[in-house]
Amino acid sequence: MRTSILSGIHSYSLFNRRTWRSSSIFRLDRYFNFADESIVSEPVTAPRRSTRDVHGTTSTWTFGIVRVGSAQFKVSCDDLIFVDKLSGRKLHEQVLLDDVLMISSRYHSKIGRPVLVDAKVYTTVEEQYHDIKRTVFKKRPRKGHRRFADSSQERTALRISEIVGL
Repeated sequence: MRTSILSGIHSYSLFNRRTWRSSSIFRLDRYFNFADESIVSEPVTAPRRSTRDVHGTTSTWTFGIVRVGSAQFKVSCDDLIFVDKLSGRKLHEQVLLDDVLMISSRYHSKIGRPVLVDAKVYTTVEEQYHDIKRTVFKKRPRKGHRRFADSSQERTALRISEIVGL
């Protein structure tokens, strides 16, 4: 039996076969008061992050796809990405990511084959930390073989400060 997708309704599903018939009409106004206008909210505007694009106008559309280690990230200015530990890096140190696969803005895109030579992404090390501990359990059936291992990866948080090369 499916659980109800509407909160506040009894535990039986509204789509239960015993209660749902093809001739019955599903009416939400039985359960909710739609005439209540106090719920109306004002539109919320998000803070804009701007970078200069090709035509010199400010735009929030500029983004890049970077490869860090074996992972790829879609980044724009002021984004925070979490990568595997970059050894030898200190807190608040400037890091240059030059393995850029693509850069795009509202009006222009560049796609590397496989990477863009003139594109660079400047980042700053925000934090170095240990990820949560994960338990690895291995078992071979009917052999009495059981192994437990705990592992915790070291991670680095990078703040994207600038995307260059468009």
